[in-house]
Amino acid sequence: MNTVKTTASTSLIINKSTFIGFVFPCVNKEDLKAQLNLLWKQHPKATHICVAFVGDSIDDTWFDDNGEPTHSAGKVMLNVLLKQNLLRTGAFVVRYYGGINLGVGGLVKAYTTSITETLKESEIKAIEHKPQVHFNLCFEHGFALWETLKRKKWDIEVKQNDEFLRFSIMCSKDEIMVWLSTIPNSCYGEIEENLIEI
Repeated sequence: MNTVKTTASTSLIINKSTFIGFVFPCVNKEDLKAQLNLLWKQHPKATHICVAFVGDSIDDTWFDDNGEPTHSAGKVMLNVLLKQNLLRTGAFVVRYYGGINLGVGGLVKAYTTSITETLKESEIKAIEHKPQVHFNLCFEHGFALWETLKRKKWDIEVKQNDEFLRFSIMCSKDEIMVWLSTIPNSCYGEIEENLIEI
Protein backbone atom coordinates (compact mmCIF):
# COMPACT_ATOMS: atom_id res chain seq x y z
CA MET A 1 0.00 0.00 0.00
CA ASN A 2 1.03 3.61 -0.62
CA THR A 3 0.41 7.12 0.61
CA VAL A 4 1.08 10.60 -0.72
CA LYS A 5 4.16 12.23 0.74
CA THR A 6 3.32 15.86 -0.01
CA THR A 7 0.38 18.06 -0.95
CA ALA A 8 -0.21 18.54 -4.68
CA SER A 9 -2.69 20.60 -6.67
CA THR A 10 -3.76 20.94 -10.30
CA SER A 11 -6.39 22.95 -12.15
CA LEU A 12 -8.36 22.21 -15.30
CA ILE A 13 -11.24 23.83 -17.16
CA ILE A 14 -14.00 21.71 -18.69
CA ASN A 15 -16.87 23.47 -20.51
CA LYS A 16 -16.16 26.69 -18.62
CA SER A 17 -16.23 24.99 -15.18
CA THR A 18 -12.97 25.13 -13.24
CA PHE A 19 -11.91 22.03 -11.27
CA ILE A 20 -9.06 22.49 -8.77
CA GLY A 21 -7.79 19.18 -7.41
CA PHE A 22 -5.87 18.66 -4.17
CA VAL A 23 -4.33 15.52 -2.65
CA PHE A 24 -2.48 15.51 0.65
CA PRO A 25 -1.31 13.24 3.49
CA CYS A 26 -4.17 12.77 5.95
CA VAL A 27 -4.40 10.38 8.88
CA ASN A 28 -7.95 10.92 10.12
CA LYS A 29 -11.29 12.56 9.38
CA GLU A 30 -10.69 15.33 11.91
CA ASP A 31 -7.65 16.51 9.94
CA LEU A 32 -9.65 16.16 6.73
CA LYS A 33 -12.48 18.33 8.03
CA ALA A 34 -10.03 20.94 9.31
CA GLN A 35 -8.48 21.14 5.85
CA LEU A 36 -11.94 21.33 4.28
CA ASN A 37 -12.89 24.29 6.49
CA LEU A 38 -9.65 26.03 5.49
CA LEU A 39 -10.35 25.37 1.82
CA TRP A 40 -13.83 26.91 2.06
CA LYS A 41 -12.23 30.04 3.55
CA GLN A 42 -9.82 30.17 0.62
CA HIS A 43 -12.59 29.52 -1.96
CA PRO A 44 -15.76 31.08 -0.46
CA LYS A 45 -17.37 31.48 -3.88
CA ALA A 46 -16.81 27.87 -4.99
CA THR A 47 -19.93 26.03 -6.14
CA HIS A 48 -18.82 22.69 -4.66
CA ILE A 49 -15.92 21.26 -2.72
CA CYS A 50 -16.08 17.47 -3.02
CA VAL A 51 -14.13 15.18 -0.72
CA ALA A 52 -12.60 11.70 -0.62
CA PHE A 53 -10.56 10.08 2.16
CA VAL A 54 -8.86 6.75 2.86
CA GLY A 55 -7.54 6.16 6.37
CA ASP A 56 -5.41 3.35 7.77
CA SER A 57 -7.26 0.64 5.83
CA ILE A 58 -9.54 0.29 2.80
CA ASP A 59 -12.40 -0.13 5.27
CA ASP A 60 -11.75 3.36 6.67
CA THR A 61 -13.11 5.58 3.89
CA TRP A 62 -15.36 8.60 3.51
CA PHE A 63 -16.56 10.78 0.67
CA ASP A 64 -18.90 13.70 0.10
CA ASP A 65 -20.45 14.74 -3.24
CA ASN A 66 -21.29 18.14 -1.73
CA GLY A 67 -24.44 18.69 -3.75
CA GLU A 68 -23.29 17.15 -7.01
CA PRO A 69 -25.47 14.26 -8.29
CA THR A 70 -25.10 11.16 -6.12
CA HIS A 71 -21.82 9.29 -6.67
CA SER A 72 -20.71 11.60 -9.48
CA ALA A 73 -17.94 13.34 -7.52
CA GLY A 74 -16.70 12.24 -4.07
CA LYS A 75 -17.35 8.57 -4.79
CA VAL A 76 -15.39 8.57 -8.05
CA MET A 77 -12.57 10.50 -6.37
CA LEU A 78 -12.46 7.79 -3.70
CA ASN A 79 -12.33 5.12 -6.41
CA VAL A 80 -9.23 6.78 -7.87
CA LEU A 81 -7.50 6.73 -4.47
CA LEU A 82 -8.37 3.07 -3.93
CA LYS A 83 -7.22 2.04 -7.42
CA GLN A 84 -3.86 3.66 -6.64
CA ASN A 85 -3.65 1.54 -3.43
CA LEU A 86 -3.49 4.69 -1.31
CA LEU A 87 -4.01 4.89 2.43
CA ARG A 88 -3.83 7.93 4.77
CA THR A 89 -4.73 10.22 1.90
CA GLY A 90 -7.26 13.02 1.51
CA ALA A 91 -8.51 14.52 -1.74
CA PHE A 92 -10.58 17.60 -2.59
CA VAL A 93 -11.87 19.02 -5.82
CA VAL A 94 -13.00 22.64 -5.75
CA ARG A 95 -15.48 23.37 -8.55
CA TYR A 96 -16.46 26.75 -9.90
CA TYR A 97 -19.53 26.26 -12.09
CA GLY A 98 -19.15 27.82 -15.53
CA GLY A 99 -22.80 27.84 -16.61
CA ILE A 100 -22.82 24.67 -18.71
CA ASN A 101 -24.30 21.46 -17.25
CA LEU A 102 -21.94 18.52 -17.75
CA GLY A 103 -24.40 15.73 -16.96
CA VAL A 104 -23.57 12.83 -14.64
CA GLY A 105 -21.19 11.20 -17.13
CA GLY A 106 -19.36 14.47 -17.69
CA LEU A 107 -19.04 15.06 -13.94
CA VAL A 108 -17.70 11.55 -13.33
CA LYS A 109 -15.06 12.12 -16.00
CA ALA A 110 -14.17 15.61 -14.70
CA TYR A 111 -13.73 14.57 -11.06
CA THR A 112 -11.86 11.39 -12.02
CA THR A 113 -9.52 13.34 -14.29
CA SER A 114 -8.95 16.05 -11.70
CA ILE A 115 -7.73 13.63 -9.02
CA THR A 116 -5.83 11.42 -11.48
CA GLU A 117 -3.91 14.42 -12.81
CA THR A 118 -3.27 15.73 -9.30
CA LEU A 119 -1.83 12.39 -8.20
CA LYS A 120 0.61 12.58 -11.10
CA GLU A 121 1.99 15.75 -9.50
CA SER A 122 2.20 14.20 -6.03
CA GLU A 123 5.08 12.22 -4.58
CA ILE A 124 3.78 8.77 -3.69
CA LYS A 125 5.65 6.48 -1.32
CA ALA A 126 5.18 2.93 -0.12
CA ILE A 127 3.94 2.46 3.44
CA GLU A 128 6.36 0.37 5.41
CA HIS A 129 4.67 -2.73 6.81
CA LYS A 130 4.87 -2.85 10.60
CA PRO A 131 4.74 -6.39 11.95
CA GLN A 132 2.22 -7.15 14.64
CA VAL A 133 2.05 -10.05 17.07
CA HIS A 134 -1.05 -11.43 18.74
CA PHE A 135 -1.48 -13.82 21.64
CA ASN A 136 -4.02 -14.75 24.30
CA LEU A 137 -3.31 -15.05 28.02
CA CYS A 138 -5.40 -16.28 30.93
CA PHE A 139 -6.42 -13.60 33.42
CA GLU A 140 -3.91 -14.79 36.03
CA HIS A 141 -0.96 -14.16 33.74
CA GLY A 142 -2.53 -11.49 31.58
CA PHE A 143 -3.12 -8.71 34.09
CA ALA A 144 0.37 -9.05 35.60
CA LEU A 145 1.93 -9.05 32.14
CA TRP A 146 -0.10 -6.02 31.10
CA GLU A 147 1.52 -4.00 33.90
CA THR A 148 4.96 -5.02 32.63
CA LEU A 149 4.13 -4.31 29.00
CA LYS A 150 2.97 -0.77 29.79
CA ARG A 151 6.62 0.13 30.31
CA LYS A 152 7.60 -1.00 26.80
CA LYS A 153 7.65 1.43 23.86
CA TRP A 154 5.50 -0.84 21.71
CA ASP A 155 2.07 0.14 20.46
CA ILE A 156 -0.13 -2.25 22.48
CA GLU A 157 -3.83 -3.03 22.45
CA VAL A 158 -5.49 -5.35 24.96
CA LYS A 159 -9.02 -6.72 24.66
CA GLN A 160 -10.83 -8.77 27.27
CA ASN A 161 -13.49 -11.44 26.84
CA ASP A 162 -14.97 -13.95 29.28
CA GLU A 163 -12.03 -16.36 29.05
CA PHE A 164 -8.79 -14.46 28.38
CA LEU A 165 -7.01 -11.24 27.48
CA ARG A 166 -6.12 -10.74 23.80
CA PHE A 167 -2.84 -8.85 23.27
CA SER A 168 -1.99 -7.13 19.97
CA ILE A 169 1.47 -5.59 19.90
CA MET A 170 3.12 -3.60 17.12
CA CYS A 171 6.49 -5.38 17.00
CA SER A 172 8.11 -8.37 15.31
CA LYS A 173 8.05 -11.93 16.59
CA ASP A 174 11.83 -11.78 16.98
CA GLU A 175 11.56 -8.68 19.17
CA ILE A 176 8.97 -10.20 21.45
CA MET A 177 10.73 -13.57 21.70
CA VAL A 178 13.79 -11.82 23.13
CA TRP A 179 11.59 -10.08 25.66
CA LEU A 180 9.72 -13.29 26.50
CA SER A 181 12.95 -14.90 27.69
CA THR A 182 12.87 -12.49 30.65
CA ILE A 183 9.41 -13.45 31.99
CA PRO A 184 8.29 -16.47 34.10
CA ASN A 185 8.34 -19.83 32.31
CA SER A 186 4.63 -20.58 32.85
CA CYS A 187 3.61 -17.33 31.20
CA TYR A 188 6.18 -17.74 28.41
CA GLY A 189 4.84 -21.19 27.55
CA GLU A 190 1.26 -19.97 27.34
CA ILE A 191 2.22 -17.13 25.00
CA GLU A 192 4.50 -19.26 22.83
CA GLU A 193 1.67 -21.75 22.21
CA ASN A 194 -0.64 -19.21 20.56
CA LEU A 195 1.69 -16.42 19.38
CA ILE A 196 1.18 -15.35 15.77
CA GLU A 197 2.73 -12.59 13.67
CA ILE A 198 0.88 -10.83 10.84
